[in-house]
Amino acid sequence: MRPITLLICGLAVLLIANCAYFQPPIDRGDAEIAGDQGVVAYVLDGDIWIKRLPDGEPLRITYDGANAEPRWSPTGQWLAFRKLDSQVWLYSLTEKNAWAVENGAPANAYAWSPVGDRLAALIGSGILHMKIITPGSAETLTLEPPMIEGMPGAPFWNPTGEWIAYTWLAFPENGEARQTIRMRRADGGEPVTLLEGGSPATEPTLNIAGWLPQGAGLLFWYGPRLIDSFLPDTIDLRTLPVEQPQPPGDEPPITIEDVSWWFANDIATAPPNTDSGRGDMVAATQGAGPPWTDKAIAIPDRRLTPSDQAAIHPAWSPDGSRIAYSGMPDSAATEIEEGEAALSQRRIWITDTSGEANPQPATNDPAFRDERPEWSVDGRKILFARIDGEGQASLWLLSLATGETELVVERISLPNQTDPALQNVLWNGSYDWLP
Repeated sequence: MRPITLLICGLAVLLIANCAYFQPPIDRGDAEIAGDQGVVAYVLDGDIWIKRLPDGEPLRITYDGANAEPRWSPTGQWLAFRKLDSQVWLYSLTEKNAWAVENGAPANAYAWSPVGDRLAALIGSGILHMKIITPGSAETLTLEPPMIEGMPGAPFWNPTGEWIAYTWLAFPENGEARQTIRMRRADGGEPVTLLEGGSPATEPTLNIAGWLPQGAGLLFWYGPRLIDSFLPDTIDLRTLPVEQPQPPGDEPPITIEDVSWWFANDIATAPPNTDSGRGDMVAATQGAGPPWTDKAIAIPDRRLTPSDQAAIHPAWSPDGSRIAYSGMPDSAATEIEEGEAALSQRRIWITDTSGEANPQPATNDPAFRDERPEWSVDGRKILFARIDGEGQASLWLLSLATGETELVVERISLPNQTDPALQNVLWNGSYDWLP
């Protein structure tokens, strides 16, 4: 294979791997580690801390200032996190020790199964391979071995933990690299190709966003070609059935159109067993342009937020009847300074998902900008992040019964990015809550 082809393929793999934001809802109701309001793992000055909510004593588990992206296993017995921007480590809450996955080999993406303590990881540099690791045992399954014929993208578990979907970049001996979406049983077996794509150098890239709530299909979108010098303002979220491969030449249907590129990491599916009975319940942020204008929360058949509001970060209630989100008055700001001031008006809102939407404010403290709501298992409380006027982030609990808010983590670090005030804050790099 020519060097230029290898370079193109490598760039495509990095693009695909870095799109692995979404994971299906995890059933955490039986977690043994959780306190009254669960337990949160968070990043502070580059180290990982753990705290039982609401008022447990914080426990520091790293001391080198080089850690991020904490992720709880479903039982709460294990915590995965990233170290030195490339390694993945596992921490045992029973043994109180940590070790590097694959002896510290680079890991491009990783994700817990939603139903068991099994970690899928995309490992390697250059030629990548995919493994499933079971912490606390010697059990390791290689789903895709390293090979020069192709390499996988980031793993996405289906809601039952039986299948893993991922993109595949094939390197034919003669011709250009070609991209597909495939899935494979989490206990091995042959891969199933679901969608054939083209060369990422000249055709739109394939990007998986996750699974539908009941696992009947995958959510994905077409991204820019590697030769494109710009990113799109919006993308169309599409559904790919998994019971049979997509016929060549057929265009998978659009589930939600005009999803904001800035907030493509905020695509959210309803819990698998909701009262709605619908298997397509997914919510996303629509709209182009800067984050303070033209943003709406939408589900497949309608928009849920008013036109005079800029809304982001949708989160489904446990029963699927409501969505919490971060909303602010839509702003016509054209200058950066005006936009920064407008973002400070973000508050937590809640709206119904059936019938006529009727958004109601849930927080209203002018001293903070409120983002990323998450529901407790019983639907009575919401954990959310706040940024104050000095740019300092913290975590709070909202009681839906009383409307009162409670500070539970005084300070967390924002993810490393160019300008958190203007960009979508990738909060999953800063904390993870096990309700």
